Amino acid sequence: MSRPNSRLTEEQRLVELARIADRRAEVEEFVNILEGRVNTLKQICQKLQDLGDEVYTHHFLEFQRVVSENLAFIIIIEGRLATQPQGEKDELLEKFDDLIAVIWSIVLSGSLSFLTTISNDEYLPLGSREVFVHELRSLNDARIKLTDERFKSRLNKSTTVPDSFHKTNPINAFRGIFGLNRATT
Repeated sequence: MSRPNSRLTEEQRLVELARIADRRAEVEEFVNILEGRVNTLKQICQKLQDLGDEVYTHHFLEFQRVVSENLAFIIIIEGRLATQPQGEKDELLEKFDDLIAVIWSIVLSGSLSFLTTISNDEYLPLGSREVFVHELRSLNDARIKLTDERFKSRLNKSTTVPDSFHKTNPINAFRGIFGLNRATT
C-alpha cells in the first residue's frame, strides 16, 4: 500500500501536468485568434490601399485601432508563452513569431500607404499632425522589429522591408519626403 504523502505528491504532479496542458491549449487558442485578427488587419490595410487618394483619416483610424488591439494581444500572448516549459513552447513560438512579422509588415505597408496619400494633399484636416507623428513612430517601431534577426528570416518578398529603412533614420527621412523640413512662409 502506498503512503498518503507519496500519493498526494503523485496527485499534485498530475494536477500540475493538467494545468500545463490547459495553459498550452489556451496559448494555442490565443495564437489562432491572433491569426484571425491578422487576416482582419490585412483586409483593412488592403481597403486603405484600394481607396488610394480617397482615404480619409477616419479610415486610417480604424486601421490604427486594429493595429493597437493586435499589439496589445501580442503582449498577452507573450506573457502566456513565458509560462510554458521550453520544449512545449517552441512550436507555438514559431507560429507566433511568423504572425508578429506579418503584423509589423502590414503596419509598415498601411502606414506608408496612408502617409503617401496625405503627403499629396495641400491642406490636411485638423488633427492630421498628431496622426502623422504617431505613424512616424509606428514606422520606426516596424523598422526596428522587422530588422531584428528573430524576424528577418520570416519575411518573404511580399513582406520585405525597403532597403532605405536599413540605411536611414526613418523619422528624419519621412520628414524630408513629406516636406516637414521646409521653411514655412
